[in-house]
Amino acid sequence: MDKKVAFRFSLFATFVAFFSLATLSTSKNGEYIAVEAYQNNDAATYYANIDYKLISTELLTSLQSLNATKRQRLIYYDNMSSYFSTTDPGTRNGQVTAYYSGKSASFSGNMNREHVWPFSKLVINTGERGQNDIENDMHMIRPALKDDNEGRGNSFFTDPSGAGWDPGSLGDYTYRGDAARIIFYCVVADPQLSLVDKDFDNKDNHTMGKLSTLLKWNIQYSVTSREITRNEAVEGLQGNRNPFIDHPEYACRIWGKYNSETEKICANYFKEPEITIDYTSLRLRVGNEIKLTATITPEEYLDKTVIWESSDESIATVSTNGNVRLIKAGEVSIKAYVSDKSKYAECKIVVIGDTPVTPEEPENPTSQAKCGGSIVTTSVILSTISLLGVSLILLRKRKQ
Repeated sequence: MDKKVAFRFSLFATFVAFFSLATLSTSKNGEYIAVEAYQNNDAATYYANIDYKLISTELLTSLQSLNATKRQRLIYYDNMSSYFSTTDPGTRNGQVTAYYSGKSASFSGNMNREHVWPFSKLVINTGERGQNDIENDMHMIRPALKDDNEGRGNSFFTDPSGAGWDPGSLGDYTYRGDAARIIFYCVVADPQLSLVDKDFDNKDNHTMGKLSTLLKWNIQYSVTSREITRNEAVEGLQGNRNPFIDHPEYACRIWGKYNSETEKICANYFKEPEITIDYTSLRLRVGNEIKLTATITPEEYLDKTVIWESSDESIATVSTNGNVRLIKAGEVSIKAYVSDKSKYAECKIVVIGDTPVTPEEPENPTSQAKCGGSIVTTSVILSTISLLGVSLILLRKRKQ
């Protein structure tokens, strides 16, 4: 291949790779989901006032307040069929996707509106439809085939061995996670509703479950592109979002300590954090800079904020992202803390010399064992220059 052609091909391949990374997010359930701005262009600010440290009723109350502010309008029960082709598009134009079965059909005589939270378990003053805000909310009502709707009835959601009904019983198990996140949302949208860890309960208690199963499904079945698309569409109509689609971890933060079973299921969300730094000790000269990287585990730990500190800023300073600058000779400790300072990791640095490292005075590579930082030594460069000089001398002798 011609060198110019090869260079152009390489440049094109680099551009394609960069464009792909810029427009695609993490693969979920075997498919890449496009990263799009929220309908209201508020991707960076929608949850800005939700404190990531909140748990239990404090987090639930915050989400309830947020939803009440963001939900600017309701579609209303009788009007929803006009919007299902937008929120639940089918495989053909004008069709909708039936909940639970995933089948595509026209919203007609064989399809109706499914109350994912059963109508009989809502707080209703009259027996008429559309008398409650949650029933008029597109996040809760879904189009479903009549037979599937009637087959579910008013049952709680439970696994196949339970006394309730399994939303994955028609063959598509992703509806288990989908249904769980809708049920969680209903408690946010209507504070009169609550969850219990039972297969069934008196309808007058206005509860749904089974909580431990719903929490398990929420973790086991990742958010699908179907849910993301619908969340975007409903926000465009109502102004609010289902927070458990954007932040599935909120469910365990709220209900994870309900009982011993839910604690076991949500254990990773409450593990004590551990923190490590890619270097534990270094020996560097004045004037050098290095970036330290801290890692917080477990991966599910929600608060991954790192606080950096230097034991002596006259010797070395450290920025908020771990960049260390060596100022004068001495010994210094750079610490990385988890946000509440309950745990920290430490890198001890011996700073030598009175002047910065120069090409004529290379740093000793053996003193810079790299474990992920960004130090660049000059040894290889000098070696290359030396070999080039030898080659030039030999070439000159041949010409003579």
